[in-house]
Amino acid sequence: MALPAVLMGIENVISAVVFVMFIYEEAIQTLSIGCYLAIKHKDIQGFDACLIELRDHAIPNLENCWKDWGWIAPYAWPSFKAFCEASKQTLAVYEDIRANWKY
Repeated sequence: MALPAVLMGIENVISAVVFVMFIYEEAIQTLSIGCYLAIKHKDIQGFDACLIELRDHAIPNLENCWKDWGWIAPYAWPSFKAFCEASKQTLAVYEDIRANWKY
């Protein structure tokens, strides 16, 4: 009867990895919405704060997680990889907007 316990343990590890990557994804989405709202309301300090967090923490955290641990959840790995790549493209757009910000 040890096999069911082992399989449940494997499932729990897979679920934990997916959950961590999901939380990083949610942080990226929240910060991206923050960038959008800051642009809309001409809030350069808020825009800068969101950009810094995206660039220096949120996107690298997700990228490192899927590179280091994504193999544990092979069915989810491609989705999180694609989300990370899309987030980097979005960040590049926001950084371009910031570089051309008119005061």
